[in-house]
Amino acid sequence: MSVPVTILTGFLGAGKTTLLTYILNQWHGKRIAVVQNEFSEEMGIESPVLTNEQGEWYGELFELPNGCICCSVKDNLVVTIDKLMQKKDKFDYILVETTGLADPAKVASVFWTDEGQESSIVLDGIVTLVDATNITSQDITHTQTSHSAQIIRQIAFADRILLNKMDLVTPEAAVRAQEYVRMYNQTADIQRTDHSRVDLDFILDIQAFKFDRLQDMISEDPTHSHETHGCGVQTIFIKLEGVFDFDKFNRWLATLLWEPSEMEVFRCKGLIYGVATDDSEEGSRTEGVQAYGFQGVQELYECKELPGLSKPSLEQATTLQNRLLFVGSHLDRNALETGLRTCRVESPRADL
Repeated sequence: MSVPVTILTGFLGAGKTTLLTYILNQWHGKRIAVVQNEFSEEMGIESPVLTNEQGEWYGELFELPNGCICCSVKDNLVVTIDKLMQKKDKFDYILVETTGLADPAKVASVFWTDEGQESSIVLDGIVTLVDATNITSQDITHTQTSHSAQIIRQIAFADRILLNKMDLVTPEAAVRAQEYVRMYNQTADIQRTDHSRVDLDFILDIQAFKFDRLQDMISEDPTHSHETHGCGVQTIFIKLEGVFDFDKFNRWLATLLWEPSEMEVFRCKGLIYGVATDDSEEGSRTEGVQAYGFQGVQELYECKELPGLSKPSLEQATTLQNRLLFVGSHLDRNALETGLRTCRVESPRADL
């Protein structure tokens, strides 16, 4: 069974160290391997700052009385995880802490595997801590510094958000802080916390990248309709009727994510209906309408058939509703919809 990996991110002072100190010192009944230390400025793992109750720093691999493990990275995250997995019988979760300036996508790429591939680890979700006192005292919506842009990216990438230090803000400021966070991420679950205290089930084993949960994750429109926010970050939800040529859609999505352009996609996910072409010696023919799911983190993505969903009938083909969600910077709704329409099969009945 694969061990779920959670990426913990958040700007400097958001409360990551406080959360990890709780995890490593308190009796919460969970066996968690915490990965921390500086191994690459580009990747951004935090320098060692965690100590036990006696003030002793947790070493390269330190087993704690509460059943958790603290592991420090010296040179390479992949090598460290491989070493850690030699003790996989001693933990059930891996939590990787990033620095305040880290790009979550770069860390996520280390753990990204297609769902069909066998792996000892699996990317479970991205959790972002947000300092409620900071986000309300500085209007990052209109601040174009590199720091504010990174805060926004960390929020936009998240599957779970901890809005921390709520004990230090007024009720009005708390509402304003949550509104700010929701502007940059309209789909993540948000929990208000103080001193980073949270039910660990909220951040562990959330299965954010499981395809069998994809339909539930995009079953409703985002809670807000705003599309353009500070630093150009947007959430665009598209509903489009019809059937896609799956191969064309796959090529279009790859071009969108891989080719340089003004649009930068942070996260994407969706449920589409398509026909896959079987190019045999007898000529090109389609295999019928299938439901497909897709999801991605920046240039990494996966598309796959969803066999759990019933096959639509031919009569339903032209009225099927595809649902797609894009989160990114400088996204162009018209360009996205135009590109998607070029992937549609205009006369599905004739082709099937």
